[in-house]
Formats: sequence, C-alpha cells, structure tokens
Amino acid sequence: MIVTLTTWDKRIQNIPTVLNSIYDNTITPTKTVLNLSTVNFSNKILPTNIEDYIRENNIEIIWHTEDNKVWKKLLPTLQKYPNELVLSIDDDFIYPNYMIEDFLETYDKYNGNHPISGNDIYMDKIKYHCGCASLTNSKFYKGFYNVPKNIMEMGADDVYYTFAALKNGYTYKQSQNKYFYNLKPYNSIYKYSHCDNSINNTIKACKEYFEI
Repeated sequence: MIVTLTTWDKRIQNIPTVLNSIYDNTITPTKTVLNLSTVNFSNKILPTNIEDYIRENNIEIIWHTEDNKVWKKLLPTLQKYPNELVLSIDDDFIYPNYMIEDFLETYDKYNGNHPISGNDIYMDKIKYHCGCASLTNSKFYKGFYNVPKNIMEMGADDVYYTFAALKNGYTYKQSQNKYFYNLKPYNSIYKYSHCDNSINNTIKACKEYFEI
C-alpha cells in the first residue's frame, strides 16, 4: 500500500510530523509519494531538514510544473501506480496509529470492490466521500483522470472522486471509525467551515458533467 500526499511551501515543515504519525501505525505503508510543484519550490529546492527526512525515509517525490493544489495529491500517484492500493492523506493532521489497519480491514470487508472514505456526508440521496483520508485504487476512477477545468477551480476534489467512482459502478464505504473532525489539526491555516459553497457548486457541476 502506498501513502500519497501533497503540500506547498507554507506547510512543507508539517511533513515529518504528519508522516511520522503514519509510520507509527500498526500497519505501515510500503511506499510514500509526495507530489510537489515547482511553482512552490523553484528549482526543486527544499529546506535542508526536509531533504534529509525525505532521503532517510526513502520518500518518492513526483514533481509538477503546475500547481493544481489538492488535485495533485492523489491522481498522479494512481496514474503512476495503477495496480496498487493508495492511501491519500492530508498534510495538516496527526493520524491515529490504528487508521491504516482500519482502512484495510474495511476494504477487505467489501472484498476490494469499493473505495473507503475516512468520513462522509449524505446529501441529495448520495453519500459523498468527505474527509482527511481515503483508500483507493485506479479502477475506481477509470476514464476520469482529466478533471474539467471548471470543476478543478472549485477545489472540492472529494466530490469529484465520489461521482467518478459512481460512474464506474462503485460507492465509497465508510471506514469503521470516522475521522476528520476528531483528528488533531497540525499547523492548519485552512478554515474548513468555509467549504460549503465550494462543495455545493462542485456537486452541481459534477451532476452535469457525469450526468448523474
């Protein structure tokens, strides 16, 4: 299982603490992928302590010439490793040491036939993936790796992933424990309460795009 995440220059110092909480899990990932943009890190130069941490932990960096913000967290890793299970995490939470085991047990419970969400919301008769982490595979999003620009600009990637999975015949299943609101934020500057308009607008745009 691969862990994937992204960050930018304002939160790059979060990486050791966030990933250490993942590495302290009862089950640990076989690989970690960090997606970064040269827009945030010119000439691919990172702080020395981060360079050291990445080297010591054998973390792979996928560099991007554009900064697609949250959209570069998951899709590039799935495209590069289409046959692997991929756990997507955020760069501003400290995760409990049982989370990976929880995700894998839930994934097995559904025989690997559904992506697993760390949290969800129910709106308009659809259960949307919503949260800080998800366990997925490329098959759930087949045919929908090129995100329409208007949807990408809205920023609610979890909504897009919900619709892409639905279109392919899969639904997100809730992990045994709910995460996100009960996690410890770490140096977060994002106000999650301000997401409502983005979510609602993305839902509307996705319904039109996916014809659901």
